[in-house]
Amino acid sequence: MSREGNLAKNTLIISLGTFFPKFFTVLITPILTAQLTKAEYGEYDLIVTIVSLLLPVVTLQISSAAFRFLILKRNDKEDCKAIITTIFVFVIITSFVAGLAYCLLLMRRTGWTGLIVAAYFIFDMLLITTQQMLRGIGKNLMYSVSTIVQSIVLLLFVTILTGILKTPNYGLTGVVIALFFSTFIPLVLLLFKGGIISFIDISKFDKKTLKELLAYSWPMVPNNLSIWILNLSDRLIITAVLGIEATAVYAVANKMPTIFSSFQNTFAMAWQENASLAADDSDKEIYFSKMCDGVYRLLTGLMAGLIAFTPVIWKLLIHGDYDEAYFQLPLLYLGIMFSCMSATVGGIYIAHMKTKSVGISTMCAALINLLIDICFVGKIGIWAGSISTMISYLCLWLYRMMGVQKFQKLNFNKKTIISCVSFLIVMAVLNYQKNLICDLANVILCLAVLYLFDRDIIKIFFKTLIRKGKQ
Repeated sequence: MSREGNLAKNTLIISLGTFFPKFFTVLITPILTAQLTKAEYGEYDLIVTIVSLLLPVVTLQISSAAFRFLILKRNDKEDCKAIITTIFVFVIITSFVAGLAYCLLLMRRTGWTGLIVAAYFIFDMLLITTQQMLRGIGKNLMYSVSTIVQSIVLLLFVTILTGILKTPNYGLTGVVIALFFSTFIPLVLLLFKGGIISFIDISKFDKKTLKELLAYSWPMVPNNLSIWILNLSDRLIITAVLGIEATAVYAVANKMPTIFSSFQNTFAMAWQENASLAADDSDKEIYFSKMCDGVYRLLTGLMAGLIAFTPVIWKLLIHGDYDEAYFQLPLLYLGIMFSCMSATVGGIYIAHMKTKSVGISTMCAALINLLIDICFVGKIGIWAGSISTMISYLCLWLYRMMGVQKFQKLNFNKKTIISCVSFLIVMAVLNYQKNLICDLANVILCLAVLYLFDRDIIKIFFKTLIRKGKQ
């Protein structure tokens, strides 16, 4: 199968494990906004935020090394055993030490809810690491199954515990219990059904292997912390300055862009694997340049579609007094678009194992984001969070486009890029107006974007469907 064919296949498989969980997250939003107060929803959002912050710090982002190193050794079971066992021992020790420290420091203040949060934290670390191991040894389908199971379990437990049983503490305890089971159940599934347990052999633990893995992964820690700052520091600063209810509004505003980022996350995961395997090919310059151009066109079409149908999707998914969140969408849409474009170039950095360069570029963008938040949240409210997100991701994308040329020559189609971004800016401005005429204009612009940039992709798609139908 060709490189493009493998990429399409892996993207399709991984899409099951990235899009559907995001979709389930969106489905959970009406339940949470209906059953929790704004303050409780803000607390839930902060729990998820803090866990996502601590994960890369505690594990030194060794899960990323699991994926990258196992790709090279997936045909050698003994080497895979050494890598998987070494990582598992390291993650188990670090996660339990972190969980114990949390309990000792905060148990008196948080009570049983805090204990459940600590358990969720431990099992989430183990689950994420195990999922990356599966990707590394080529079991993308099982990876996707695990994330779907995780989402279904979360949706079921949230519905039962907050909507039916009405747990104490106004449902927040029920949400935390749901988070715990959504990590514990799929972890057990992967260890046994996914076959990871067969790769664990304590005699294979190797300190030298651990050093090699950490040498690759530790530069990704500041990178992931910077991603955390880019994505979530807005909410912490908004909470500190404006209060927990403002955080809830901003969190809801980010739900719609999450729909779009789910596709890019899917592609980015498949793209990293594909780019890593093609990094030593003689035609990599042509291939990488062609892929970047094609991806930018496709992302533009998808974003145009999301913007065009935002008025309908918003009414279906968001309940409660969150009208203020709607007006943040244009800036957040552009920000997530720039994020996805930078991630496409970032896959080439990963392919060449330039983890330090990835970290530096993300840190610069995070600093820009943080400075804007600190300076302007008190003056213009949650608008500062949306503006900082857009500007910082734009800077990240431009930085990486220039930086990648130092180790991998790429030929970017500048006219196409400028045209794509211009169309999206116009559509975002029209979306902000929130009236029927502008919404209809966006539908027309969406069709224009699909014709100008994606008609070749659409033709190939329909030809494939027709060919499959005849078979």
